[in-house]
Amino acid sequence: MLLKEIYSDVMSRVNAIKQEHNLFYYDFVNAINDAIVLKRNEYVAAGNGSQIATREALYFTTPDYYYPYVRSVELSSSILKDFPVSKAVISAVAYRHADIANVVKTYAAGQNLKKGLVLYKNDQLITALNSYTLTYNPKNVRNYKLGNELVYTAGDIIKDIETDYIYSVIAGFTADGTEDAPASNANLTRLYWRETGPSHIMPAFKPFDQIDELVLYSDMSRACAFTIKGTTVYVSDNITFMTIDFVPEWTKVVDLDAEVDIPMSMATAVKLTAFDILRTKLAGAANE
Repeated sequence: MLLKEIYSDVMSRVNAIKQEHNLFYYDFVNAINDAIVLKRNEYVAAGNGSQIATREALYFTTPDYYYPYVRSVELSSSILKDFPVSKAVISAVAYRHADIANVVKTYAAGQNLKKGLVLYKNDQLITALNSYTLTYNPKNVRNYKLGNELVYTAGDIIKDIETDYIYSVIAGFTADGTEDAPASNANLTRLYWRETGPSHIMPAFKPFDQIDELVLYSDMSRACAFTIKGTTVYVSDNITFMTIDFVPEWTKVVDLDAEVDIPMSMATAVKLTAFDILRTKLAGAANE
C-alpha cells in the first residue's frame, strides 16, 4: 500500500467534518506515522508481532572485536525498543555443527562435519586417523584406472574407479601399467572428506520467551548460545549462520509514492487512528 492511498482517505475523512482547517501536509503525514507506530505496538502487545516482523539472514564469519570468544554481526535495522527483546524478536534458527577434529580419531561413514566455513561428508569409515587435512572438492576429481595411459600431475585429485576411493597426487606420474596399485602407491594420499557446501546445517530452533535472561559470559559453550544487545547479535563460536525474525523500529515514511510496509489488516485501523489524532488536533486548535 502506498502512503498516498492512506493520505487520501484520511484527508477525505477530515474534510468531511471540517472543510476549512489549518492542517498541512506534514500534519497528515505525521498523524499517519504516529498511528502506524501505535497500531504496530498493539500488534506486538497482543502477540501478533509475526505479522509485521522482518527476517534477516546473518552470517557470522569473524570473532567479535571486544569479545573474541564469540562471533557478532550487526542487524540492518534496530529492534523495536518499546518492548522487551523477548517480545520484539519472534523467533530464530541458529545453524550449528561440529568440526573435523585435528587429532587421531575414528569416524563412522556418513558423518557431516565442518572445517572452517565448509561442510564435508565422509562416505567411508575412517579408522584411527588424523583426517583433518584429508578433504577434497568433488568438482576437481579425475577418474583413474591402473594403466589407463593418462598423465597425472601433483595436486590432482583422482578417483580409483575400481574402489571409488579418492586420492591426492603427491608426485606426478603416468598411468602406464607399471605404477603401484593406489593403496600402496607412494605418490598418492587417500582423501576422505568430500565437500558438500557451506557449513550451516542441522538447524536448532531457539524460542525467545526468555531471551532477556541471556547474557554474555567468558565461556559460551551452549550449543546455541546467543544474545542481542542494541543492533548487535552475539553467538557462540560454533554458529556461522542464523535467521532471525523480529519487529524493527518504524522508519517514518513521508513520500506519498513510497510503500508503507504494514499488513492490509492494519490499514483501516491506521486510517481511523490517524483521523482521531487529527480530529483531536483540530478540537485543541478550536479551543485556543
